[in-house]
Amino acid sequence: MKIVYKAVSALLALAVLPIMFFQPLIRIVFSPTNVLVEEKTSIKEAIDLFTGDGLFAGPFGQGEYTMTDELRELMPALITTAVFLVISVLMAVVIFFFSILTAKKKLITILGGTGLLTTIAAFIAFSNAVSPIVSGEIRISQLFDRGIIASIITSFVNIELIQLSSAAILMALLFTAIVVWGICFIMPDIGDEKKIPKNRKKTAAHK
Repeated sequence: MKIVYKAVSALLALAVLPIMFFQPLIRIVFSPTNVLVEEKTSIKEAIDLFTGDGLFAGPFGQGEYTMTDELRELMPALITTAVFLVISVLMAVVIFFFSILTAKKKLITILGGTGLLTTIAAFIAFSNAVSPIVSGEIRISQLFDRGIIASIITSFVNIELIQLSSAAILMALLFTAIVVWGICFIMPDIGDEKKIPKNRKKTAAHK
């Protein structure tokens, strides 16, 4: 059973990496007119947008973009979100190697719980970061220091919702599965440890 436990734990942890990179990470719902439009972006898609021949590669890559004061206000919460997500990914990597190299169920379960907590913390931090945009306190146009882009976005786009999407949700589910999987193996071990002293007492009584 140890081999089964180690294999499943390792696979669950390993699944975090492609999910984080390829699955949609951010979900945006906006209304350019009277119709709601939903867009989802993964880390890979974001990298493609800002590098090479991507849509925003020119302005950002050539240093033409200047961070606005409004965006600067959001940066601490956004950086906190990124830090929590990175920690979650690192937890997955650590769990993978511990699952392969050891059979320490309690440690792996604790690491899984830590990954779950940091993922939840990322949800909270991201929600705090984007709440001024969703509430209208900060207009999306104020995040751009480019006159034409700002005027177009102000005229046609109203942000209805911004949230972490399926990548973060699936990552939280995987960490939950690691925790539940570990508890399923830890509980019988605790029961066996309690039975051993009782058996020793019975043996001593017969003597």
